[in-house]
Amino acid sequence: MCLETSQVSNNIDYGKHANQKLHQWAFGKIAELITYKAKALGIKVKVIDESYTSQTCPKCGNRKKINNRNYT
Repeated sequence: MCLETSQVSNNIDYGKHANQKLHQWAFGKIAELITYKAKALGIKVKVIDESYTSQTCPKCGNRKKINNRNYT
């Protein structure tokens, strides 16, 4: 029997902090693998903090709350 990560993490409650670590594990592993592969090919990887990325304009850098998934 094979369970997807989302099925396991949605059906089990270990508390706020433990649940957060379970949800972040897959993303951390992917980031680790990308960094490993890039380093093997001589490519630099820049890790960017994800805070406010959906509120920050990629062109000018201004931060504003989004409205209906559109930045104005």
